[in-house]
This record gives sequence, C-alpha cells and structure tokens, in this order.
Amino acid sequence: MEMMLSKITRKIWILAVTLIVAFFVVGQLVEAKESDYAAEQYSKIKEIEIQAGERQKIKIGFKNVGRYNWRSTGKNFVSVYTFGPKYRQSVFEDELWLGADQPAKLKDPLVGPTQLGYFEFYLQAPDKQGVYAEKFALAAENKLWIPGGQFELVITVKDEIADSVPQEASAGETVVTATVEETAPTALKIIDGQEPTVRVGLFTTEEPIIFTSPYTYEIKNTQGEFFCVLNLNEEASVSYVEASRIYHIKCPTTDFTSASPVRVEPTEIISFMELKNYEKYLRWLPKVNNNKFRGVIEINFSKDNGYLWVINEIPFESYIKGIAESSDNKNQEFLKALAVAVRTYGLNNLSNPVKHNGKGFDVDADIDQVYRGYAFEEQMPFWSNAIDATRGIVVTYKNEVATTPYFACSSGRTRTWREAWGGMDKPWIKSVKTPYDRGYSRLGHGVGMSLHDALTRAKKGALYDEILKYYYSGVEIKSVY
Repeated sequence: MEMMLSKITRKIWILAVTLIVAFFVVGQLVEAKESDYAAEQYSKIKEIEIQAGERQKIKIGFKNVGRYNWRSTGKNFVSVYTFGPKYRQSVFEDELWLGADQPAKLKDPLVGPTQLGYFEFYLQAPDKQGVYAEKFALAAENKLWIPGGQFELVITVKDEIADSVPQEASAGETVVTATVEETAPTALKIIDGQEPTVRVGLFTTEEPIIFTSPYTYEIKNTQGEFFCVLNLNEEASVSYVEASRIYHIKCPTTDFTSASPVRVEPTEIISFMELKNYEKYLRWLPKVNNNKFRGVIEINFSKDNGYLWVINEIPFESYIKGIAESSDNKNQEFLKALAVAVRTYGLNNLSNPVKHNGKGFDVDADIDQVYRGYAFEEQMPFWSNAIDATRGIVVTYKNEVATTPYFACSSGRTRTWREAWGGMDKPWIKSVKTPYDRGYSRLGHGVGMSLHDALTRAKKGALYDEILKYYYSGVEIKSVY
C-alpha cells in the first residue's frame, strides 16, 4: 500500500514538474511570438472634414514588418481599437463598427510579412463642431498591441449644410443646394488669360472601372504610353492591384498592364464618357444616374491615403456646368447670378493647392461643390445657358477674386463671416436684410447670397450683377478669362 502511494506520489510529482516546465516553455514561446508582431504605417490620412451628423469612410494601410502573419479571423485576428486611452468609447462610433471601441478588423484574410494590409471603417460625426484628434491602434486579439500600429486622425467637424432642396418643389420652383466651406481660403489674385483646367476627384473604388462612349477615346498612361483606341460604343475597363502596384487595362481586343496611372482621353472636345458600373443620384433627380463625364477620365492610386481615385480632368467652364447647385429654373438673371457665384467660389477652391495635396486632384466632387458631370448638364439647359452667358465672369474685391459663399434660404437676414464661422470678417460679406426670406426657416450657413431671396429679386426685375452686389458689398463684377 505504501509502495503504491509512493508510486502515485512520484507520478504526481513528475506531472507537476512537467506542467511547470511546460508553463515556462510555452510562456517563452508566446513571448517570442509576440515580439514578432510589428507594423509600419503605409498610407497616411492628412486631413478629414465631415459635416456634423454625416459619416465618412476611412481607409488606412499598414505594412507587416514583423515575422508573424496577420489574419482577419481566428483567436488572434488583427483589428483597430481606440487608443489614448485604450478601449475608450469614441464619439465617432458608427453603426458598422464592431463595438464602441473597435472600428474594424483587417480587411484582407491574410497579410504575410512585408505585405500591405488595409483597414476600412466609417466615422459618424457628432453634432458638435470642432477639431478632434482621435487616436487608434492595431491589436492582435487576445495577444498584444502591435508595435508601430498607433495612428491619429485629425477630424474637423463642420457646420451642417443643407445639401439639397425643398422636398416638395412645385412645378417651376427652384430647388437649390448650398455646399460652402466654413473656412474658405483668402482671396487670390485674378487669373489673367485663359480658362483653367480642373482635376475633380469623383470617387474611390476597389472595383474595375468600366467605361464606354458614343465617341472615340484613346487609352494611355500618364507617361504618354499608348495602349489602344476605344471606338464608338465599345467597352474597356481599368483595375488596380495594390499588392503589385500595377494597373490592368482591358481593351476591346487586347489586355495591357501599366505601372503608371491610366488616362482615357477624348479625341473630340464634344465627347463624353459613361462609367457603366458607377451610380450616383440626386434626391431631386432620382431617375437620372450621374455617370457621364466630359474631358479626361484618369484612374490614379493615391499612396497618401491608400485609395484608388477616379479623376475627371476638364475645362473649368465645363466643370461649372456639372455643379448641381440649382434646378433648371428659367429665370436667367437668377441663374446668371448663381453661375458667377459658383464660378468665383470654384476658382477659390482651385487656388488652394494644399487642400487635397497628395490625392492627385484639385477639388472633390462632394466636399467642395456638388459636381455631377455631363449627365447633370444634359438635364439643365437653362443652367448651361447662364454659364455660357457669363463665361469667365467673377466677383472681385479690390481687384482680387473674392470668396462668394451662398446658401439656400435665410430667416430674414444674412450673417457675417465671423458670426457664422469665427475668425476675421471679410469686408465684402456683411449682414444684409433678406425680406423675401421672412417667415422661412434658415437652410444653410446663412453667409453671402440667399438663393431663395435672390430668385425673388430676379423675378421682380433685378439684373444678375445687381443681385450679386446686394449680397457682396463693395465688389465689382469682372471677366478674368
């Protein structure tokens, strides 16, 4: 009996020693594996601006510089958490987040050493305006915070702007939008000479871009290398593979690859291109897909923010025709006043080279002014006529192009720059009475020209330059090209 107990005791002792040794060995193995996690930020997001209450998609890339694979599934999946402090509830939490402190998992199923991995998530802006610094970090679930995986997003939440229209617009009633920034650039010197060209960031995508046209186009890259001719009503597509950093071009008869961004260029100035797998609708034109564009279409991957951008390069006047700031009201004096304000404001956006620095374009089709291209131009002949009638004409103050904000409707008066956005007042932007807005609620920021009040003035016989000079004090109306 004693011998049996002795044997049992020995077995228990051996098992205990084995478990202790195993514990330390496993502990060393886990620690060694943990030291093999490391990240290096690949794409940096320089600026984020969101209107209060709106949401915006973010994509950020990291290179796996460790020796351990990253995975999007399993007990040690890699994801983004809030940081500084850890696991805090973010005021930018979106309904698609994994949790209030966890925006997203790794997008790719597997990212091996030296490979690039991406994380995508939405930011839902709070109602409070201001500049926020949101800190995040990469983590291997149940394991560790990944060294090098911390990043910060500086987010400016802007005043909510009426993006559209009265929902029940009667026949002949003008529908207006107002998309004006809170902190517009300082006035620029007048452009002397010829019409500028503008590069518009239309949208980002991960899918191939499929295009066709009733006109002839040539497909090249930004280095001038020619690939093919796209004849009438033929289809072609361009896609991009991030891992190899190569563009793939599918022409009607042959496929090509390119290390440089791809351009689809018209052979005639009247041409327009249709992007077949792109959909963009306006609330007040729900049956019109705004997927047609004049000028050049360029597919360009931005290393700065890790997005594949579709860019429309176009003469400035054609760009103005595609800006969806009004329905096609027949009152030409009102539309001409709006055209001049839109053109003037657009030139200020064009003159601010750092706003979209590194993205490959001058203005954003949604953030700066709502641009919907040739499909919108087709629906708005009176708007196009007003732009042609005022070609190159802008608002100036002391011989410089002035910033000309505009908005949908006031409640009886406009507001000064400082009153709405703080900072220094603009001498040409004063508070003026808008009697035709009385009894209405304010729609928009309230600075500059009230489109509702301006339309009534035009209907009562005011000329477009008189309308502009009422809202913008001490200005002149001049042609700059």
